[in-house]
Amino acid sequence: MLRIVIFVLVLVEVASGRAFANEALAITYYDYPPKMKIVGGKPVGSRIDQMAEIANAAGLKVRWIKASIKQEADMLDAGKRKFCATGRSYSPDRAKKWTFLPYYLDALSAHVVVARVEDAGKIRDLGTVDAVLSDSSLSGVLLGNYIYGPAVEKILKRTPAWISREANMVVQEIDMVRLHRAHYTIVPLQSWLAYQKANEGAEGLVSIDTFGAMPRDPLYIACSRAIDHPTIESLKSAMKSLGYRPVDFVQR
Repeated sequence: MLRIVIFVLVLVEVASGRAFANEALAITYYDYPPKMKIVGGKPVGSRIDQMAEIANAAGLKVRWIKASIKQEADMLDAGKRKFCATGRSYSPDRAKKWTFLPYYLDALSAHVVVARVEDAGKIRDLGTVDAVLSDSSLSGVLLGNYIYGPAVEKILKRTPAWISREANMVVQEIDMVRLHRAHYTIVPLQSWLAYQKANEGAEGLVSIDTFGAMPRDPLYIACSRAIDHPTIESLKSAMKSLGYRPVDFVQR
């Protein structure tokens, strides 16, 4: 009789969407200051705190996994490893392979173009992001598997040879410009400010606005399709209980 009662309680717990407290949720992270930084080999920052709070509210422990932004996207595409990501932009194509939790997590920072001082005048004179990206005399470096918004994506779909997508971290993008391996990059404003602080003002580099072409896109938690349904439901319930704003991806 006791076994039957325990079994029923377990079924009720799973059906309610509540995960077991001893389970661990794998969450990927990478260096994306200031909201995600690696200090002493460990992830810190407000986004890390957010994810830990949500996991805790879902009754889950966290197992942090270091990955590049491209590695994270590749694993989400494959859908074989059980993990969630620390905030991703939504797109219908991504939703075919990734599980997005229907709650608004955060928003991308405003973006800036970062270039060396000697190239800034030409970039400003071009006047639009479209013109900058289309100019084959200017080499650019951007993150792989990062959605930059319609104004940028329409150019990137043409896969211009003068724009590299080999960077895995914002710091790497800016370093490539500083080291004369590219004329410019496009990065979140907050990441640029963090880079300046960490690199004594980033002498020789300047930021230029994106001519109003890059709105602050919302971010959501994206999980691998390998994550089981009860865990997904637990995370949804946790975000709801913590007051995160729901979103209807169909109406979005």
